[in-house]
Amino acid sequence: MDRSAIAMSLIVAGGLMAASMGGQDALATENKEAYVSPGADKRTLINEPLYGVKAQIVTIDHYTMPAGWAGGKHYHTGPVYVYVLEGSFTIDEQGKERRIFKAGELYKEPIGAPMQARNLNAFEPLKLLVFQVTPEGEPLMVKAE
Repeated sequence: MDRSAIAMSLIVAGGLMAASMGGQDALATENKEAYVSPGADKRTLINEPLYGVKAQIVTIDHYTMPAGWAGGKHYHTGPVYVYVLEGSFTIDEQGKERRIFKAGELYKEPIGAPMQARNLNAFEPLKLLVFQVTPEGEPLMVKAE
């Protein structure tokens, strides 16, 4: 099994375990606005009900972010795991120091915590595999002020 297949297996297993353990504490759903990351190229690999877990949707997306890209400030209502395929993934979480994840590393995003993602490289794109479990009826991302 190659490195990307092993990484995908670990991401899926971790997400299923987090969802089954109740790690998806839902926030109030009023006034939520789905957030689309500007400049990102997104390819959805799977988006379907999570087998064996009531009212949860599993989504796996492949993202390519251009050089210099900065996403909007947002949060998630369920568990999110980001595996860096290529490049460096820079994270600014509210109240924490900036962190940088490189190819082969996994970022576990805290539920409900506002954050902003960036590709600070001025020349190379950033490629990510994002696995998340979302309560049914909730957006994948919620814009944060």
